[in-house]
Amino acid sequence: MYIEANNGSGEFGRVGIGTNSCSAQLHVVNTTSTGASTHAIMAENNQGASDAQLSYGMYTVASNGSSTTGISAIVDNTSNNNNVVMRGMYVRARASGASNVTTSYGIDVLNDQNTPTGSKYGIYIQTSGSATNRFGMRSDINDALTAPLDYAVYGSVVDTSDWAGYFVGKVYSTKYFTTSDGNLKENVNDLGGALGLINQLQPKTFNFKADVYPYLTLDKSQHMGLIAQDLEIVLPELVTEVYHPEKLDEDGNQVSPPLDFKAVDYLELIPLLIQGMKEQQQQIAALQNQISNPKSVNPINDNDQRTGKLNIELIDIPSLVLDQNDPNPFKEFTTINFFIPDDVKNAKIVFYNASGRMLNSIEITEKGNGSLQVFGSSLHSGTYIYTIIADGVPSASYKMIKVD
Repeated sequence: MYIEANNGSGEFGRVGIGTNSCSAQLHVVNTTSTGASTHAIMAENNQGASDAQLSYGMYTVASNGSSTTGISAIVDNTSNNNNVVMRGMYVRARASGASNVTTSYGIDVLNDQNTPTGSKYGIYIQTSGSATNRFGMRSDINDALTAPLDYAVYGSVVDTSDWAGYFVGKVYSTKYFTTSDGNLKENVNDLGGALGLINQLQPKTFNFKADVYPYLTLDKSQHMGLIAQDLEIVLPELVTEVYHPEKLDEDGNQVSPPLDFKAVDYLELIPLLIQGMKEQQQQIAALQNQISNPKSVNPINDNDQRTGKLNIELIDIPSLVLDQNDPNPFKEFTTINFFIPDDVKNAKIVFYNASGRMLNSIEITEKGNGSLQVFGSSLHSGTYIYTIIADGVPSASYKMIKVD
């Protein structure tokens, strides 16, 4: 052991074990070349007291300085041996024979440092150098012990505006689920006016600006999808704001800047597409019924089937009519004109917000021409849909716009 003398400035001398060139207050060098396992420092806490609240194998505190590190572990392998396993730090939590352990952590990290102008990390991991496979972090559950549930990775947040996971690059999963339990839901309503909403969507093909934003790792291939700003007009609740944090190096220099951008929840479009297909099938069934049961048929004389002679059948039968509201856009009220034929048994006009949630409906009991005055002074500005349903079949939909 080497003990450096006090330097006379009030600082304690440094201690070296295995070296007399100390670069830290305690500098340990392991020069052992034999044995299955060699350790520069091995810390064990065999506290057996039943009333011990906290026990540590090693406890470190680092304070002051532009870059402070509680534990810095470096493994420098200079041998030519093959199949060498290197660990910068090896941590094991074990309770031999104990049955009262409720929670066990291999590593328990708390970062409670106030950083009003920077970023905070519970654990920050970097991987560099060549290898067959490289992992920034790999988490495995490698036994088959009985447990209620196993989580290789578990992340949680308190605020719904925060992200439990944020990835820049591809994400792969063998199976994916999203929360949909009815016991967790309220205000459950049937989705309507789906075709009217779908007709307002504008699918596009596009390429990402991968060269402009290299730090987002955007795919350069062609994609199909929706533009968030376009979807936001029709279904604003399916668009969210995303903040990409800046990246700093060890000295605090900016490597890549922060960025705000919009993202789309495509999964929420699936129920809309399902309802849209159902509404479309209802319209197809109604048309097929009209074809199978025509109201009148005028046979055509076989002698008239000559080349160059055309035939037309005129039927003066009124049909269902729904007009665009006027004025549109509107501030306080607007008027919708319609016509209900005598053969329609039940008719109603249903109003939906941009997300497809029904706001109100009105039964139309009178046949013939009619008008409906809609008062919307209490509505928020935005896009709304109204649909006329005749005998259970949605027949026409229009978009109306409320402005302040």
